[in-house]
Amino acid sequence: MPVAVLGYYVYGDSLLANVLDSVPYSITKSVISVMLALHMFFAFLLVINAPVQDLEEFLKIPKSFGWKRILLRTTVIAAVIFVAQSVPRFGKVLNLVGGSATSLTSVVFPCLFYYKLSTQQNPNWPE
Repeated sequence: MPVAVLGYYVYGDSLLANVLDSVPYSITKSVISVMLALHMFFAFLLVINAPVQDLEEFLKIPKSFGWKRILLRTTVIAAVIFVAQSVPRFGKVLNLVGGSATSLTSVVFPCLFYYKLSTQQNPNWPE
């Protein structure tokens, strides 16, 4: 949010959806682009790891390094790349999913989880 506010303050109505597209070409923009690409690469590896491990467990793929793990992880990453490249306006999809997920995880789910936990009766639970 601070980046969006500062970007709007600096560029006004000419601010594009991607703030970097509004920044004029300079060495600073190049450095920012490289750092952002590195961040996305390493963040992607962290984010994709847990779902792939769950998928490996579901498919009963051994935890040791082997061809089955390599094949599954390569397939998952290829599917992610395919979806990212085949959807023409992926930013619109991300806005929809992000907007829905943000309100669910910050407002709705905490209330539901609290209600579910507080209505359970167990004598071993502290009051």
